[in-house]
Amino acid sequence: MDDLIYELMDEYKAKFGDIFPRMMMMSAPDEEVIAAIRQCLDTGQPFDPGLPDDAIV
Repeated sequence: MDDLIYELMDEYKAKFGDIFPRMMMMSAPDEEVIAAIRQCLDTGQPFDPGLPDDAIV
């Protein structure tokens, strides 16, 4: 499963020009991370963690 995550993260970087913010989903299971990356790739929208605009990340 780790290989799949890395492949999807590479696709994400190629598509959006930035790395997938894996640290924001650090406690999530691999399946949830994979689903989030696939959703981004499918919709063409980068990951949105849902944080307020003035949040310190």
